[in-house]
Amino acid sequence: MAMNTDRFKENFLSFMNGCEFIYSEFKNGDFGDLQRVEVESFNKMGAVEFWSSGWVGIDLVDCVSGTQEISVLLSPEQRDLVDGELRRFADLMARR
Repeated sequence: MAMNTDRFKENFLSFMNGCEFIYSEFKNGDFGDLQRVEVESFNKMGAVEFWSSGWVGIDLVDCVSGTQEISVLLSPEQRDLVDGELRRFADLMARR
């Protein structure tokens, strides 16, 4: 089963206590329809993008240092890496 915002909520939200989430959807983007989750917490901002074609984008920035801690775009062929990158995203978002 492809990762989407529903699976993201089920599997990763509980690890990001204190975070704020904004969900949005866009039709007919570069890689098909897009489901996007924006996350803010503890001086960090991030976004996870799930494309209907199977692409997944993950970005996370530390707002204090200005460091981009994660910036990945995973192709459908790299779907076995998605859960690990999302766990890393959730862990970094939860750190203070």
